[in-house]
Amino acid sequence: MRFLHVYGVHRSAYKLYLQHIICKRSLSVCAITVNKNAISPGRGNHILCQPTDCANLHSHFIGLQQRRHNSTEGGEEIPTVYIPTFDEMSYEWIEYMHLQTGLPWWLTIIAATIAMRTVIHLPLAIMTQRTMARFENVQPEINGYVELFRQKFAIEAKEKKWRPKYAAATYDKGVRHIIKVHHHREKCGPLRALFPIGGHLVTWYGMSVALGQMAGGSPKLFGTEMDVDFIPEFINSGSLWFSNLTVPDPVFLLPLANFIVSIVLIECWSLRRGPETKTFQRLKLALRGVSLGILPVATILPASIQLFWLTSSLCGLGQFFLLRQPQVRRFVGVPKSPSEMTQPLTEMAQIFRARYLAKKMF
Repeated sequence: MRFLHVYGVHRSAYKLYLQHIICKRSLSVCAITVNKNAISPGRGNHILCQPTDCANLHSHFIGLQQRRHNSTEGGEEIPTVYIPTFDEMSYEWIEYMHLQTGLPWWLTIIAATIAMRTVIHLPLAIMTQRTMARFENVQPEINGYVELFRQKFAIEAKEKKWRPKYAAATYDKGVRHIIKVHHHREKCGPLRALFPIGGHLVTWYGMSVALGQMAGGSPKLFGTEMDVDFIPEFINSGSLWFSNLTVPDPVFLLPLANFIVSIVLIECWSLRRGPETKTFQRLKLALRGVSLGILPVATILPASIQLFWLTSSLCGLGQFFLLRQPQVRRFVGVPKSPSEMTQPLTEMAQIFRARYLAKKMF
């Protein structure tokens, strides 16, 4: 069984402390039970607690807190500090929202996803837009310096009679230095563009694993501990045709809808000004392949994860169109760039017609 230590306090002690507070406020619902013979302790177990148990609960909490897990080295006790993983933090976040709002689990998943996309992913998306706009704005200046450097370098290499291999290596080093200096000055280096992508992947992974654990998914895939992680209410806390959140969508509408939304998002992202380069085309094909590859995997996952993926994709599509509006971009501090669209929907429709529909008949 997994034990969490938050600042050296055993997870069970922490939960008992929560029960103690709840009982002191004369509430009747406890997070777990003190009597282990009644029900197995776990994150998903909820029972009714009698107010008479509060005194025993307080003394039991004090005992557990005194027996917290410590490391012994040389006869001295060293308190253990546990740093929770992303899936554990996601689990606690979803469970906290459910307890605070009282929403059914399927609505809790949607609300937690929207909150995550708004609080975490939206700032990261804004950071990406700022970085890309600065990168685009500084590119003409970089091209000018590179051209000037090329002319001076050609003269110097001819005068000093450098060998072609040495001259090419020196030239590439000089160009990389020019690019690095300008990117550092404008704060638009490649790491700044990759950091938001990493943030998206980490939070998406954490939420997926947490929901898989709540649904009692495969222990090998999600690391599920049934007596700790599984929430029995998931069996009948769905909605419409996916009433059971622990099994895959029986009619495959959730994974299919997620696939369609992902493809729409990729195609809308690719509708930008200018001709498509080979690198851009390869990237677009790779993203399409990833979306297509996820489809069969999504069909065998619990409906809770399928619902999260669909909600996240819809939020991503909405954020995409939101951050394409010039007024919104100015409001969040994204500088104006040459590729920015003044009327995004109209211009994207024109690009789509010119790229896919305006084919020559002869």
